[in-house]
Amino acid sequence: ANYSYGGAFSSMQAGLQIITINTVIYSVSHKPTNRDMGPDPFGQFAWLRRQLRAAKARGKPAWIVGHIPPGIETYGYSELWKSNYTAAYLEVVQDSELGPYIAAQLFGHIHACEFRLLPNATADTGPILLSGALSPVYYNNPAYRIIEYDDETHRPVGMTVYTAPIEPGGSTPLDWRLGINVTSAYSALAAAVEHDGYLTNEAYAELADDLAEGGEDWNTFARWYKANYTNDLMSYGTDPLVPGSNAEIRSFYSTYLCATALVATEAEFLACVNGTTSMPTAAPTAAPKESEAKTFENAWVVWFLGSCAVVMGLGTAALFYRRGALPEAMTSKRVPLSEKEELPAAAVSDAFDITESGDT
Repeated sequence: ANYSYGGAFSSMQAGLQIITINTVIYSVSHKPTNRDMGPDPFGQFAWLRRQLRAAKARGKPAWIVGHIPPGIETYGYSELWKSNYTAAYLEVVQDSELGPYIAAQLFGHIHACEFRLLPNATADTGPILLSGALSPVYYNNPAYRIIEYDDETHRPVGMTVYTAPIEPGGSTPLDWRLGINVTSAYSALAAAVEHDGYLTNEAYAELADDLAEGGEDWNTFARWYKANYTNDLMSYGTDPLVPGSNAEIRSFYSTYLCATALVATEAEFLACVNGTTSMPTAAPTAAPKESEAKTFENAWVVWFLGSCAVVMGLGTAALFYRRGALPEAMTSKRVPLSEKEELPAAAVSDAFDITESGDT
């Protein structure tokens, strides 16, 4: 697999291995529909295994980036990939030897800030994060995320969302501001970074458990699902002191959260909704070992997904910072949720290199 043949490529950016995969070929909407592409189109699954083995040999986890995520979408609860390809992908990313060498999986397409849960991930497997969009065409405010990673472990340790609310009429220039510090907003994620040193699939399974209880965590998640734009999830928000006692609200929570579990078929999703299968759950957390305490020298990576996917509509435009050039406003300690901070227009262009990757 390579870019000129199937649209996939691997590159090193600021020391990180970024594996970009072509997920459009797996889509249920891929054309022509009557063409049999076989069990592994362009040999991409086999190629992905080789890339992850290379990451294991280096002793550093890689980041997987794609456009359309696998699993069930949460608008109409339908499959995004053809089920045989989702199953094949799960075999790769849940491999007991390779899973620990996946720092995170980043996808777009759905124009909402979400996550997906691997049902049988290893303890160190990174999270699956779905990004909001710059384009507002699907009832969202423009948004992008900044992911903070540890320069030593190459794993994610923080995430913030910047957004530019659209005024009625849409004639005023966009005013980009810090929306939410995701990691500090949810106790499950903050605890994972404190205990493990980084974010994992398991940390997001704990967050899903908290969201199922409704209350403050659900309200926060619903607010930023569409970057502070009115959406269906807000209709099921509850007072934090009275978490989801209404049966209809509980049913909505169950349906939505079952869709965050990465399954191959609608039948598996419905089995979760009907209670015949269960959501992925987090393992009990042990006390941190003294040797696990670390002082992080953090770096940052920004990714723009959704409408900003630029490589044949398949991948993502990624911006990586030049060491020592990050704006002071972005290198400071994580910002409290209550603190709104404008991101200077020139800050991104001054601080980041835009790198076009060819075949590797």
